[in-house]
Amino acid sequence: MIRQDALKNIPLLLADGGRLLLACMGRDHDETPEGPPWALSLEELSILSKQGLTIIQSEDLNPETYRRFRVSYHKA
Repeated sequence: MIRQDALKNIPLLLADGGRLLLACMGRDHDETPEGPPWALSLEELSILSKQGLTIIQSEDLNPETYRRFRVSYHKA
């Protein structure tokens, strides 16, 4: 999928010691993504950790209404 390929390449854009603030529309993993813009699931965002980024802070904003994720990452 194009979203997964894009997420895999984000860490390449960060310098060592760099930080990333990701803000996106959120959804449950079993929901069908509709868009654009397409909401991302936490499972999709886990790709960033698998690519070497460490989560500093993670927030699930408005999980009952208009779900959004805000996640801060650090690259060692």
